[in-house]
Amino acid sequence: MVTMFEDNIHSIKQEKNLLNAEVYQYNTLSDGLKKIYTDDDELIQYGDRGILDPNDVSFFNLFINGVLQPKVNYEIQKGLLLLKTEDVPIKDSAIIISFITFEDNSTKSAKLNSAIVEGILPSGMISSGPVTDISICVGNNISNYLYLESILLCGPECIPSGCNGIWEFTLTISNISNIPISNILVTNTILLDLITNIENIFASCGSILIKDGVITWNIDTLGLCESATANFRAAGFFQVEGTRYIGRTMAYGSTVAGSVSTDIVGINPINVSPGLKLTQTIISGPTKVSVNTVNTWRMEIKVSNLSANTISELLIRDLLYINHINCIKIISISHGIAAISGNELLWNIEVLRKLETSVLMVDITGCFCQDGFKPLGIALGVGRVKTKKILSNYSQDFQIEVFSKKNIAKKKLLLRTRTISNFTMTFLGHPKKWTFSLHITNTDSETINNLTVIDYIFLDEFKNITIKSITSGKISVSDNSIIWMIKEIFPCETLTAIIEVEGLFNTAGCRSLSRAIASGSDSNSCIISNIISECPVQVFFPYEWAKPFACNNAAINYASDIFVSKTYPNLLQQENLLSVHDRSISIHKSNHCPDIFGDLMIEKYIVSGPLEVNSNKINTWRVEIRISNYGYGPVNNIVMTDTLLLDDLICFNPISFTKGTISEKNNIITWDVETLDSKNTVVLLAEIIGSFHTKNNKIFNVSDYQYNTVSNGIKKEFTNTDELLIYGENGIPDPNNVSFFNLYINGVLQPETNYSVETGLLTLTIAEPPKKDVPIILEYLVIKDKDNQLIKAETYQYNTLSNGKKTYTDADELTVYGDQGILDPKYTSYDNLFVNGVIQPSINYVINPGILTLTVEDAPMKNSPILVKFISLYL
Repeated sequence: MVTMFEDNIHSIKQEKNLLNAEVYQYNTLSDGLKKIYTDDDELIQYGDRGILDPNDVSFFNLFINGVLQPKVNYEIQKGLLLLKTEDVPIKDSAIIISFITFEDNSTKSAKLNSAIVEGILPSGMISSGPVTDISICVGNNISNYLYLESILLCGPECIPSGCNGIWEFTLTISNISNIPISNILVTNTILLDLITNIENIFASCGSILIKDGVITWNIDTLGLCESATANFRAAGFFQVEGTRYIGRTMAYGSTVAGSVSTDIVGINPINVSPGLKLTQTIISGPTKVSVNTVNTWRMEIKVSNLSANTISELLIRDLLYINHINCIKIISISHGIAAISGNELLWNIEVLRKLETSVLMVDITGCFCQDGFKPLGIALGVGRVKTKKILSNYSQDFQIEVFSKKNIAKKKLLLRTRTISNFTMTFLGHPKKWTFSLHITNTDSETINNLTVIDYIFLDEFKNITIKSITSGKISVSDNSIIWMIKEIFPCETLTAIIEVEGLFNTAGCRSLSRAIASGSDSNSCIISNIISECPVQVFFPYEWAKPFACNNAAINYASDIFVSKTYPNLLQQENLLSVHDRSISIHKSNHCPDIFGDLMIEKYIVSGPLEVNSNKINTWRVEIRISNYGYGPVNNIVMTDTLLLDDLICFNPISFTKGTISEKNNIITWDVETLDSKNTVVLLAEIIGSFHTKNNKIFNVSDYQYNTVSNGIKKEFTNTDELLIYGENGIPDPNNVSFFNLYINGVLQPETNYSVETGLLTLTIAEPPKKDVPIILEYLVIKDKDNQLIKAETYQYNTLSNGKKTYTDADELTVYGDQGILDPKYTSYDNLFVNGVIQPSINYVINPGILTLTVEDAPMKNSPILVKFISLYL
């Protein structure tokens, strides 16, 4: 997911984009007879593309014997040049058509992919997204200027989730270009799930700011071949297993040609193994209560050691939000002892072996003293693996809606469940089939619509869920949940579903087979049922004798009061268990129920890969996608859809993912996550290989005009009245409305110092006026962008005289006309070379910064004028 900070940096990078131009010349010679020329007449030693389609270029010019021709003198079609002059050109006169096509190669901004996630709550559908990340710039001549490297110096390469790790890494930024790079900004985003510390250890130069998990490193300038290095230390936790990255880094800088960037570089991936998983579940109890009214909820806390190590000194702390606790009774406990300290339920387990699970079931009786939405509790586990601390995930279940008024309206939805198969006892690890029924009744006088009934199966392992029958609606199965969707239920109507589940329990004690909750809506409000469950199942070790077991809580003879303990050790260092998670991603819900259920958030990070790519070139990116449930209780039937936006997808390779199944079809990735418990996150790391295309983004809104006149041999000022109307009548324009000018006198392009232009007036600043009847052509171009805004050009003309050689440098420049030398063509849109007044094919010369090399067989005659016109346009 792109942060606001990174997005601002990226927008700065694209402030000034050079508009590239493709130049092609059609060259031929007059035969002294004809006025029509075709592709077959082209001198192919200079090019073989023929006469281009004028509709596919931005503008074109025709030069005959070195003289720019008025547009009325000719017509161009694809493959055809028709001269409309009265006379044909003299035999062997050069006929040159210069085609210019402006291309906005730097402004195509593409997204790598766009992801959205959907799920089901007891109150209906929920979705989050779509999310993307930093844009990828696609061009045709992308060059590398900055090189960024990240090296992990020390720290664990393998670590269980929930274990604190400390990593040291170094960032090195290098200037690999031949020009200085200034205003360099390096940003590193730490991707640990929980960050406990970030610090800078060393920096060779620049200033460093660390804030909100982002390292910002500012460097003024890096000269040619210079590098800068900084070392950092990051500490924290990964709470989700898989192949994970500690952080990602990118850098931007400025050059004379505009902004440049590096690839995104990921700090070495870490292998995060499963750790300690915690689930807190309300098995039964009301979802709506009144203030100061005593109620009872049955709650199950389940902790699993998924690591490869024994966890010792494990303490589960459940912070209860009931204001007055009347009584807490242990219904079942697999390991350890439980106690209460203030408003905290404390469960201590001395040893939990690898892959072992323990369950605590309690009845909590009490009341809330304030209205609002209240969680029953939030739990966290803390233990030790050898000498290191290990944390579980946080866990909480549905919120309870607390009303200020004493008498709550009667329940409009009555949900009941009953076990049909008479199995209230089973053995540990022994598979068995249970059949139970769900009954939903509308006790109101109004029809209830859009019902969702979800039954959560609590078997530790289950082989199959079979829907035996339903009286109405549709039922689907997602992971451990049965989702029953009903369009409507009429007053006093009861609907029934009969379900068979097959599976087993891996933990002994009193266990619930499932719990269910339902919601719907009438004309006024959202309606939510109580949470209900079947009669519990007593799970014995195989060597134990099964004893009679009663379903009535009051008759459970092994339930005991929890003793009070005020001095239990506090291994948890986080003070605020209910920290607010900042979310900028849009969340969509299909109902108006209160926020008492789960929530979804999706985030996406490109952790490695280029930010600037050449069109049609294959590149590789790695992407991390996180789906989190920051709400209350589980979200079911979660499906993420990720649309890959590359033009050519070569390969999609999932490297690691927390759970579920992944498929790809037609550039769409589907990740079926199934169920995600509260305060849990799943992570997908994938490699994407492919390429982007760019279309020829021509600037079609180009107008090429000419003002034509002839010299009278006396004056140096020309006005609109001097225009030869046979060639046009647009006059001399306002320079503020023109992108750039070219002035030709007797066919020779003039330096800009030789003239000035005002509205309706062309003034020659040369010492002597042109000879009588010499043609004077003022060409002016009006170039507008896609928003119809004028693009002003930056132009420069290098002028020299032939010295009989074929190589010219800055030292040869006639500084009376300018002193900028021979510009670097990489930083200009295009250039034209004129030798003795004749425009030259691009094959006849090579331009490098400060050097013009003629590739013709013979050098120009001595003192022949040599001019290079550089044009630069920026968007």
